[in-house]
Amino acid sequence: MNVSNYINNFKKTDRRIIKHSLLLLFVTFLVSCGEKQSEKMVFKPTPLNGKDTAISASNKKSNFSTLDRVHMLSLSINDSIDNDTRSLLRFGFATLPEKVTVDSAFIYLYSIDPGHFGKDNSFVLEPLKNIWINKEINWENQPESDASKAVKLEAPKTKDQDYKIDVTNYVSNVSKNLQANYGFMLKLENEKKSYKGVRFHSSDSEIEDKRPRLEVYFSE
Repeated sequence: MNVSNYINNFKKTDRRIIKHSLLLLFVTFLVSCGEKQSEKMVFKPTPLNGKDTAISASNKKSNFSTLDRVHMLSLSINDSIDNDTRSLLRFGFATLPEKVTVDSAFIYLYSIDPGHFGKDNSFVLEPLKNIWINKEINWENQPESDASKAVKLEAPKTKDQDYKIDVTNYVSNVSKNLQANYGFMLKLENEKKSYKGVRFHSSDSEIEDKRPRLEVYFSE
């Protein structure tokens, strides 16, 4: 094969490679255009509009809605004197556009000093079944929660562990009007064994970056 033929063959091969690459790029572009791109909305309550509070079995009529923390505690003495603490938390996300597909949704909770403590302190988020008023809620008038739809969280491995909690099903169902948005009850999975707990910043925390937030990813 002379040099001229070699160059011509090389050019033909090179053109085929370029055409193939361009075709591949075009197909990739068409596929990416057809894919739904997720958008993101963040809901982060402040001390003025936050709806989260602790309730205490040892202070049944007290309201703790201005506390800088939401926590779940079991401090009972020999399981005979009740001193359990639960918390309630609700995010309003009515500004989420209608008729969208919720791809994912996460609640972020940040540990607060002196941190989590004890053993067997896994906890749950249970959807609430009734309306509750932040400044009036206490242990005696706490709403019923739905244990069948609980989101279960493993016990913290360190005293300052933060949590990213998947609540996609809940947010999706609310956006489709399949259930009401009354928020969650947060409580220890096992409240019987004493001296343990988990502690997080509330919307009344002075540290803005540590306040609870809900992130929702959705597509049209």
